[in-house]
Amino acid sequence: MKLSEKKAALLTTLWWLSCTTPVQVPDQTDPIERIDFSFLQEEGKIYLGALVKDPFNGANIKYVTAAWHGTKNFTAGSPDSIILGDNGDFGDILKGDNLYAIICDTLFSKCKEPPPSALNPISFSDTGKVYLKMVAHYEEGESHTDSASFSLGNIFPKFEEICIYEDLDIENCEGPFTLTLPDTGLAKLIKVSAKVKDANGPEDIRWVGFTSKRLYDGMMLNQGNYIFMVDSGNGDDAKNDGIFSTLVHFPYDASQGQLEWRFRVQDWSGGFDDVSKTISVMPPPPVFGSGYPKIDNVETTSFDLKVQIDENGKAYYVVLSDGAEAPSSNEVKAGTGSGGETAIAFGSIPLIASTEASEPITGLSVKTPYDVYVVAEVTPNLQLCPTKVEVSTLQ
Repeated sequence: MKLSEKKAALLTTLWWLSCTTPVQVPDQTDPIERIDFSFLQEEGKIYLGALVKDPFNGANIKYVTAAWHGTKNFTAGSPDSIILGDNGDFGDILKGDNLYAIICDTLFSKCKEPPPSALNPISFSDTGKVYLKMVAHYEEGESHTDSASFSLGNIFPKFEEICIYEDLDIENCEGPFTLTLPDTGLAKLIKVSAKVKDANGPEDIRWVGFTSKRLYDGMMLNQGNYIFMVDSGNGDDAKNDGIFSTLVHFPYDASQGQLEWRFRVQDWSGGFDDVSKTISVMPPPPVFGSGYPKIDNVETTSFDLKVQIDENGKAYYVVLSDGAEAPSSNEVKAGTGSGGETAIAFGSIPLIASTEASEPITGLSVKTPYDVYVVAEVTPNLQLCPTKVEVSTLQ
């Protein structure tokens, strides 16, 4: 072929290319390159993100929205509409990198542009998949949509309740948590229980335990080792009921003051939850002197209540009808019977260490039996259980 003929063929080819509609390459047909989702369980939040092209086919991006369907599929109900941003805030990391993102709490109440109410919230008990669509809005009213679903994967276990039994028959799940040291030379058992939940099933819980730290100097007790709890039914109330428990040996010379008990539950995938409780360890309660409290000088409508303890403090008493249900120490201190029952008589008696104090109780009925409950306190340490004495007025 002559040179002039080659030039003519090249010009013809260039003319044909200049007059032919260009073919879009694959990366120009989908402006949404990636959809991201993460469930930040420890913070109770979710992360949504979409990587988009800007510009796309000559049009600049205006904004990006997410249509959040939660655990419902795309055809079940209306989605929550959430606006994502690329300003380096509200969960977006880098400004202007075309990765539009937002972090919301699971009810969407703290998003940058929250809807009036969440239609599709998620919770720690949800399993399976979540569904969402991303919509990229460009200039000239052009929009492009892509959808994705994500598995929630391993759901972390969670603590529901911590209970401490200073008396093995009396639970305290609300706090404040106070433990009273036993008398010198003695020890007692303290029961500690933790109710836990794992949406993946109870068999997904690997272990539950707690550490103990003395707050005034930061010293870790038990050499910093975990005290493990069980749900096996062997020393535990019931097997596989989600309540893990253990018995703690509590000696008379244990550290006083405040302790931090830090509880952890961990599953087989390494997911965990931590809860801390402050425990106040008090010195032993006051002790009644031998033979006290006692009744003396019984008359037809009165008697004397005599009390003695080994420290300076105070005694509280209530007089109830014979056979009344026994009140707690706090109820005696409050001047009531069990469940707030009105007492026939009540009061308090100031006490000096090792010195007998006497309180006259009058206005009673003739020839009537009574139950008298007495409890001593050296502030702020109240005896755990009241002492009962019985008396009958004379004819």
